[in-house]
Amino acid sequence: MRLTHRLKDRTTHWTPRFDMRTVPDEILFAESARRMRARQKTPPRPEVLRPCPKCGQPYGARKLRTHIPGCTGTAVTNPNPNRMIRKIINLEDQDAENYRYWQSLPMGERLAAVCEVTEAAYSIQKVR
Repeated sequence: MRLTHRLKDRTTHWTPRFDMRTVPDEILFAESARRMRARQKTPPRPEVLRPCPKCGQPYGARKLRTHIPGCTGTAVTNPNPNRMIRKIINLEDQDAENYRYWQSLPMGERLAAVCEVTEAAYSIQKVR
C-alpha cells in the first residue's frame, strides 16, 4: 500500500505495536484524501463557467483568476443593454421602483400578469 511504502522511506515499519502518532500529518492527510477520492461514486460537480470581464471568454474560478492579469482584451461593456441595475436602500425607493417598472409595461402585459397571479392564488387556495 502507499502508506506503508511511504513509511518505509522513513524507516518506520508496520508492527502490532505500531503507534499511529509517529506517522507525519502530511502522510495521513494524503492517504485520507486518496481514499475519499476512491470512494466517490459520481464525478465531482461540473465546473461553473463565468465570462472574463475583459474578453468575455468563459472560465472556471481558478482559471479565471490566473487569466485576468494577462488578459489583453478590452473591458466588456454591458452585455445586455436592456438591463439596468439600481441599488435600493429604503422601502419608499423600492415601492417607487416597482411602480415605475409596472408603468413601463404595456397595458396588455400588465393585465396578463394580473390574470396569472390571480390564477396562481386560486390554485393554492384550499377547496372546501
